[in-house]
Amino acid sequence: MKALMLFTGSGPVVVLTSHETVTDPGLFAQLKAKGIEKFVAFELPLDRVKERYGGHYQTVLHNLHESDDLRVLDFDGQRAFRLFRFDEMGPALEVEADLMTAVLEPSQSAEASVDTAALGTTRKAKIEQLEKHLHDWESRVHELEAIMEKGDSKTSGCCEKERRALLELRQLAADTLAKLRLEEAHSWEEENFRTGVLDIFDQVGRSIDRLVGRIRAGSPGN
Repeated sequence: MKALMLFTGSGPVVVLTSHETVTDPGLFAQLKAKGIEKFVAFELPLDRVKERYGGHYQTVLHNLHESDDLRVLDFDGQRAFRLFRFDEMGPALEVEADLMTAVLEPSQSAEASVDTAALGTTRKAKIEQLEKHLHDWESRVHELEAIMEKGDSKTSGCCEKERRALLELRQLAADTLAKLRLEEAHSWEEENFRTGVLDIFDQVGRSIDRLVGRIRAGSPGN
């Protein structure tokens, strides 16, 4: 993951991207979709970005509604500009609108084939991402159960109901993902279908975080 500060016509913006280069066509396409076609890019040290943004960084990083190709970390240009010194920024890379156009607008036939391939890749990548979330959650749930077994009876008792609800929700997420693997590719492109899947996974993530907080607090919730 790279962190970039982009100086655009409307001011600085900080983004996260899994693309290796700023000039990657996939990144260009997503920036253009957000209305950014001309900019100056500076790479930021990822450790400093994590430190400066704290919990907000983790929230953006785990937002399932966004793609790893481009996650906007900070729209507030004044804040972003204040947070980083010039000597913390990498070399400037200037991107003119005509460069983006040249990269994104090859011949019509080539463009069509790229778009078709991109849809399949996006669906495949998203399914793989959701599978990884399920695997990570499985490990976290086992860790939480081990903590509950070692804790006092009051803590374990107050969290048991929420633990069972979490397991049911996690199973729903697994079943939904299994169904998704069998669905036709176009199903993923349907907004209601895609949103429903992501909402379930968001609920699992929030439930785990809530249970962690309950266990750490060692007291019943409201």
